Amino acid sequence: MNACTWARAAISDTERGWRIGVADPAAGMELLRKAERDGHGGEKMFSVPRSADIPAPKETIDKVLAKATFRSDNKLAAARIKANLDILKREAGITDAEIVKVPGLYTRDDERGNLSGSRELRRMGPDTLRRFSQLGGDESRADGHAERGATRQAAVSRKSAYIPGAVNGVLLSPTRYLAPQRWGPVIGGRDIFTEAVNSVYAKAGFTTSYIDDWYTYHIGMGEVPCGTNTLRDATAPWWPTA
Repeated sequence: MNACTWARAAISDTERGWRIGVADPAAGMELLRKAERDGHGGEKMFSVPRSADIPAPKETIDKVLAKATFRSDNKLAAARIKANLDILKREAGITDAEIVKVPGLYTRDDERGNLSGSRELRRMGPDTLRRFSQLGGDESRADGHAERGATRQAAVSRKSAYIPGAVNGVLLSPTRYLAPQRWGPVIGGRDIFTEAVNSVYAKAGFTTSYIDDWYTYHIGMGEVPCGTNTLRDATAPWWPTA
């Protein structure tokens, strides 16, 4: 799990001059559990439509919550995020008031194939896909032997975003944030993850916009920053307040 998949620094009107957005798997799980308690367990987990050559995910909220591996993945992700956040608090002096907790969900890499029936980015082409997995790396060398078996082992142990990671976006301005389209469960005509993300970022002073990166980056273990960035004016001295 890379830092960008669970945390994002953002300019803010605080004494420090910035806040940190942190993924919150417990909040993500509670959104699903509340939906189930309210009788919506049969709704699709993902509202993303299918692409021209990749089917849309079919799992329901009930099915997702019934998976012991999914529950344990998010429990482990929460523990690891907390451990790293504790380091930031200790070393940088970050306080709870400077932390924006954003609902998110995680899964082990070897289960991501369930998201769309494909572990690879189709745009890479069939020949490349057979040789190279975007999620696991090059599984074989030219001689046909896996390199010390390290690649496959590493792929199984990593965690990545199950629903597109809202903290893995791009800061456009001190008040505007660009996040990957949520594509979460739609209940009562509203995406419950979009509603939750809008709410937490609004409390921190941000208006959130969304861009769809599901088939281009998300299913390949990436998000918006993998193909987007912003140009910033760096002419003014920044170091006096660093």
